[in-house]
Parts: sequence; structure tokens; C-alpha cells
Amino acid sequence: MKKIQAVRLFPMAGAVRALARLSLGKNLPNTLNTLLRQFGLGLAGVTFSSTLWAASQTVGEFTQSNATSKDSVNLTSGGSWVVAPIPKASPTLGTGLQPVVLYMHPPKEDNPDGEPAITGVGGLYTDNNSYVIGAFHKDYLFQGRLRTMAALGKGKLNLNYFGVGDTGLLTEHPLSYSIDMNVLYLGVQARIPHTEHWYFGPNFLYTDGTVSFRLSELAPVFPDVGRSISIAALGLDLSYDSRDDSLYPKSGTYFTASISDYGETWGSDYDYRKHGLSLSHYFSLGPKLVLAANGELKGSSGDVPFFDMPNLAIRGYESGRFIDDYTFMARTELRYQFRPRWGFVSFVDGGTVNDSVSGLLSGEAGLGYGVGVRYRASEGSTLNLSLDLAKTSEDTGIYIRVGEMF
Repeated sequence: MKKIQAVRLFPMAGAVRALARLSLGKNLPNTLNTLLRQFGLGLAGVTFSSTLWAASQTVGEFTQSNATSKDSVNLTSGGSWVVAPIPKASPTLGTGLQPVVLYMHPPKEDNPDGEPAITGVGGLYTDNNSYVIGAFHKDYLFQGRLRTMAALGKGKLNLNYFGVGDTGLLTEHPLSYSIDMNVLYLGVQARIPHTEHWYFGPNFLYTDGTVSFRLSELAPVFPDVGRSISIAALGLDLSYDSRDDSLYPKSGTYFTASISDYGETWGSDYDYRKHGLSLSHYFSLGPKLVLAANGELKGSSGDVPFFDMPNLAIRGYESGRFIDDYTFMARTELRYQFRPRWGFVSFVDGGTVNDSVSGLLSGEAGLGYGVGVRYRASEGSTLNLSLDLAKTSEDTGIYIRVGEMF
């Protein structure tokens, strides 16, 4: 069993990892007894990354990636309101409604890029009784040289835990849990002097709440248990953005590098670090055809609990289906705008997970592919409403969202 230290420091995490690594066999009864004893020491975790995933889908992804283009709305005569009750569908949370209300402030006269500050609220409710609500503000200061972002969120999600990697009991029989969390995010990025597209700055994340596992689904003799947890991190982000449009780029590059320290110094119950690299490039193959490509590497070190391990976001799988200490993912999309307000997309998502970066080439792998339809929200805007149908070896998923996947 890997990570003996993790078992000692995180009793519940270690026990569930052990269970996830085992196949059905003669050792199962002893493993379940061990799991029950470990729960007596306290519940140490849940897939916290899923909470951030849902929150970002609700407000962060829409605002930070899809609502910052100066070409998307006409703000020359003042601010603009956007009200969008958006249907939501995914294999992770099911189907529901995702309402978003945005106010795009008039651009500041001293901002040469004309980027508007954005304030808004968003929410999410699905048919598995999950919900998220949040509010945010993004601004551009000092002639656009400083970017700021602040967000508050609260949510309760009902999810599944599949274990670590791609082997073991929980892969075929995931463990249900719920997570009720409050989230605070603060971020600042400054343009690096004598550059046009490079930005660098710190961010802070804090969350606390209650986690509950439904162990009775494994066996009726197991109790459903829960515990309060706190997670906090101080991070640094470096980014390069030369895209011609942040809503529907046809050319350019978008690169990000990040590192975060999750430690007791910042108010966290755990002590570990996470880091990541992401690179997207957009190739214009004609006036209506774009090839978009993305590669992403995520890693973790220290006593990282399994509930915040790197996760593969492959369309067609539930969020959290592939988690481990390191993940690598590659995505490609061929985007064709066949009418002024209608588009078609074909895509392939693939990735691997492993407990070391050197083992990613031989690690557990997932692959998804599919097609999608795009519809422009309004004339003159490059903001799309997206519907994707994804297929994997395990399932088929339908995704409805605002904007592009990357």
C-alpha cells in the first residue's frame, strides 16, 4: 500500500486509499474492519476539488474566462446588465439550472484596453439536491496594469468518491458523500514591466465546512459519519495571454503557471503543496475554422489529502473519476462556425494519472471524445452557449454551459 505516512497523518484518507487499491477478494473483510476503526479516529477528508470545480463552473469560469472580452458587449454609453438562466447538465451533478446575473461596468477612461470591471452573482441547483451560490467582482486598475478578483461562495454537493488511480473496489462501487462548504478567494495580478502580455501575482484561498460520508452504502453496519474541515492556501500565478479574443479565440496563446502552499500558517488543517502548468494555443485554419489545443500538468507534494488531489477533467467521466498525485491531460477541439450564430465542435480529451511525474506515461489513462453545438448568445457577441455530447468507455455525458471548454 502506498503512502504509509499519509495513512498515519490522515486516518480516513489512508483507510479509503487502502480500500480503493484492493480488488474484491479474501482480504476485503479485514480491510473493511480496518476502515471502520479508522473512521473512529475521525473523518479526514472528501473531494474538496469538486467543490471548487462546481463553484468555478457557476461563477468563476463564466466570469474569469468568458466575460472579460471588450468585444463581447457594447459598453461605450454606460454599463450593461446580463441576466442568464442557463440549463446545466453533467455526469457529476446531473441536470439543473444555473442562473447568472452580471453587471459590466463602463470601461475606465484611463484603461487603454477598454476591459470592463464585472460584478455578479451566480447559482446552481441540480436534481441530485446539490446547490452553489456565489458573488464576485473583477476589476482592472492603474490603466489596466493591475487585475483583481474577489469571490465568495457557498455550496452543498452530493458526489461520489472513486478512489485513487483506476483500480480497486471503489472504481466500480464509488462511495457517496456530501460536502457543505464556504469559499473565499482573493487574487491580484500585475503586468510585468516592459511586457505586453505577461502578468504575475499572489492569490489566497480559504474554505471551511462539513464533510459527510455515507458508509452505510458499503454495508448497513457502517455508520454515516462527518467532520468539520478547513483548507487554506497562499499561491502565486504567472500568466501569458496573447489571444485575439477571450470568448472565442481564433489565434494566440494562453499560458498559466501556478504554485500554492496549503499549510497551517494560513489556517489549513493540512500541510501540502500543489503546482500546475497549462498551455492553450489557437490555430486559424480559415475564416470559419479553428483548431484549439490544450495541455495541462498538475502535481502535488507533501501530506496532500486525497480530497484535494489533482483531477482529470475528461468530458464523459464524473469529476473525481481519475485522481492521483500527478495528472497530465491533452485536449483538442475543431471548431467550425457554419452560420453567423451557429457552430459545430468535435473534440478529444485524454489524460493519465500516477503517483509520480516519471510514471505518467505508464499511468492509468482515460479517453473521451464527442461532438458539440454552439449558439451565439447575441448578435455581435462571441459568447457561445455550448452543448456537448461526450462518450467514454464507461459512460456517455451531456454538458451544457456558457463559453468554451478552454
